[in-house]
Amino acid sequence: MVDAQMNNFKQSSTGHRIRQASIDRGSWLQLLNLCEQIVETLGLVGPIIALAKDKSEREQVRCLMAIRDMSVDGHLALKQFTELWTSLNEQFMKDAALYSSENFDDILHEARMARLSSVSGSGLSVRGKAASHDG
Repeated sequence: MVDAQMNNFKQSSTGHRIRQASIDRGSWLQLLNLCEQIVETLGLVGPIIALAKDKSEREQVRCLMAIRDMSVDGHLALKQFTELWTSLNEQFMKDAALYSSENFDDILHEARMARLSSVSGSGLSVRGKAASHDG
């Protein structure tokens, strides 16, 4: 579903690196189709209400029935969109976690230890300098 391009970073306007992800074509088309269904159904509710104001009572009832049916369809499309989006987002976050800095803790720890041992092995010590100046 998600092809997280971990080596592909984009610079944001704030200077932070943003990780990019690619969604497979099938998922993209499904999201696009669901979005169109949502807009097509829920986006017509307002115009239908506006049209119903000048209609007879019978026509107003028909408009309300149409709104009810469209709202159900739109709600179902919105629910499917949300479920797919959540699934894709969870997959991306799981893939992104593989590349987070906490997975490099062992390397960072070793590097810090190596740096500490090279500093202590070189004889550079704040306390050591102070002691030698006093004596």
